[in-house]
Amino acid sequence: MELPRELVDEIRKGMAVLVLGAGASRGARDEMGREPPDGRQLARYIAGKFLSGRHADSALSAVSELSISAAGGPGKVQEYLRDLLERFRPADFHLLLPTFRWFGLATTNFDLIVEQAYDLQPARAQRLVRLISNHDRIDDLMRSLESVCLIKLHGCNHLKHAFTSGDNNYEAQFWYAVYLFVRNRDSDRVESRAIFRGLRNARLPQDFRSKIRYVVSEDGRPRVFEGTLRRKEGTYGFLEESLTQTWIFVGLDEVGEDRWTGLAMNQRVRFQIGFNLFGPTALNVETMQ
Repeated sequence: MELPRELVDEIRKGMAVLVLGAGASRGARDEMGREPPDGRQLARYIAGKFLSGRHADSALSAVSELSISAAGGPGKVQEYLRDLLERFRPADFHLLLPTFRWFGLATTNFDLIVEQAYDLQPARAQRLVRLISNHDRIDDLMRSLESVCLIKLHGCNHLKHAFTSGDNNYEAQFWYAVYLFVRNRDSDRVESRAIFRGLRNARLPQDFRSKIRYVVSEDGRPRVFEGTLRRKEGTYGFLEESLTQTWIFVGLDEVGEDRWTGLAMNQRVRFQIGFNLFGPTALNVETMQ
């Protein structure tokens, strides 16, 4: 696979955010030569442990929530996952990951492959930092080239408890707001919008706040949404996403001046959704015929 030159340049500058899905754990092995379980297998393991096998074929997120409820909290479920997954060791190619400088790291995986790769690589370019406590000075960590933050997107229970409203743990707030938005429940999106409203006022450089740090993906590719332009001002507007009727911010820069000028109210468009500290933003907007 040949990477776009622009992406290679961003990686070289240490400005890329690496988001890892289930495929990133392939190649890891335990002492018996077995690979880590995929999402479906993991859901069955958790259901067998905490739900007597019920809901074993349900989505991993649903099984996790039901198991946390059955266990009386996340503690026992997290301990089970740790014991199940910590025995898997990274492959040699995983050890290349820490030799690059990253703007941030995020993973949907429960395993510890990334953490172990950083522990085992003596030539790592940065120190890996996980968000655990609301006492972490994450604003200081983000400004250090010697540290990079790793966010676990699935479950995100540690993120919810890693900050309190109004504190300066902006990294945890951002990823938890993204998680809530992508989970696509009405109550979650209300909470997500509230968190992003607070992040807009964070005392951080403008270019840092406006940088896109995550793009909604499906099967390893940016997901394409459809919607309608519902509001248009001089240099910005809002699109109504068709499936959820959620309003998404769109700026002139993502459309292009010529196309923006010709874009009319109620025009149908296709777009992708990315996130910066201001919230969800429409990317790569194209009009529909």
